[in-house]
Amino acid sequence: CTASYENFVKRGPQVPSFVIDSCAEMDVVEKIKEWAQAKLPSDQFVVDVIYTARKAPARMLVIVDGDSGVNIDQCAELSRQLSHELD
Repeated sequence: CTASYENFVKRGPQVPSFVIDSCAEMDVVEKIKEWAQAKLPSDQFVVDVIYTARKAPARMLVIVDGDSGVNIDQCAELSRQLSHELD
């Protein structure tokens, strides 16, 4: 993000504003990864977090896995906990 921000400063308004927005988006994704990993048991882990806001409504996909897999009840519980954090 720093390099993109430096380009914005050097070039001024000709650089699209989404460059800065993508930096904020990465911060949100990293925060969601941290929250999710903290709420998972030690044998489960976050594979990826995908955030899309191009079309309304914005969506967050958290992909998790574990040594013994992850069942639907565990996914639902993580979803509720993350939803609570985001409120």
